[in-house]
Formats: sequence, structure tokens, C-alpha cells
Amino acid sequence: MDSNAVQSSNAQRGFRVQAPLVLKKYLMSPFNQLRVFAEQEGSCLRKLDKAVLGKLLGHAKCNIVEDVETMSNEIVDCYLLFESNMFIFPCKIIIKTCGTTTLLKLVPYLIDDAKKFSLVVKGVTYTHESFMFPNMQVEPHMSFHDETRVLDHYFGELGSASKHSLVLGNCPGKQFVYLWQCK
Repeated sequence: MDSNAVQSSNAQRGFRVQAPLVLKKYLMSPFNQLRVFAEQEGSCLRKLDKAVLGKLLGHAKCNIVEDVETMSNEIVDCYLLFESNMFIFPCKIIIKTCGTTTLLKLVPYLIDDAKKFSLVVKGVTYTHESFMFPNMQVEPHMSFHDETRVLDHYFGELGSASKHSLVLGNCPGKQFVYLWQCK
């Protein structure tokens, strides 16, 4: 999808995007409500307040841009982060970061925060392109092997039959896409 199509699609949903979307580190995690709490009012990630979100993002070394208004509609809350974006749906969170952020370090805290709303992880997608400056990355982002180890630790029980850990691309000096997914 080109950036014009993204702009058009988002404009129809009540948002305007003025720049092409470039992904560096990307984490998406949908959640399921525990059946006993499914009818409970407010059982959703959108109920996380800004202070809790700020603390959560601090573990990834990124912050909400405070002087920019949060964009929301009936479906999603969108936050502009320094070098990043975050989208929170009732039962799904998407965080896109770049640079030397430590996106995977927020995973245990995200799981704990979701449990407060009786939400359990349903699946995870984590992906990134080859890092522009790989030697500047910090643990656990120094290698895809290390990232996979962290993801396996927190999400391996979701089902090994549906888990994928892939490196796409095989040309020296070219860009690769690293993907870890479990549904």
C-alpha cells in the first residue's frame, strides 16, 4: 500500500497521515478477555491512563510526546512517541519504534498491565528491518537470536505449531526483514 493509499484509508477513519509509514521495530499483541469478565465495563487496554502508559514505554526507552494531543476515535487511541507511534485498541496494542529503543523490554510489563483488565495474550507479531546501526543496539536487540529467546520466553506457550521465526532476504549487504510471530 503506498503512502497515498494509507493517507486516504486513515482519512476515512478520522485521521490524516502526512508522511509515509516506515517501520523499524514493530510489536503487535492482540489480547482475549477472560470469559468470566467479558461483560465487565471497562475491560480494555484503552482504559490504561497516560501515566501507566508512560511508565510502560519507559521500559522501552521511548516517551509520549506530551505537547501533542492524543488522537482518538471510537475504535483506537493514537499516541505520538519520540521516534515512534502507539495505537491502542480495546484488545490490541501496536507499538512502532526505531533507533535504539528496547521495545521487547516492555513485554512483561504490558502483560501485567493487561492482566489488570482480565486480558490475556492471544498472539504476538514482532518484526524489524535490518538495523541501520546494529552495533548501537542494546540487549535484547543485539541479535535476532536474542530477540527470539525473549519472545519465546514470554509467548512460547501460545502454541509452537503456530509460531514462526523467520529471516527474509539472503543478499549480503542488503536489507533483511526479521519476523517472529505466534498466534
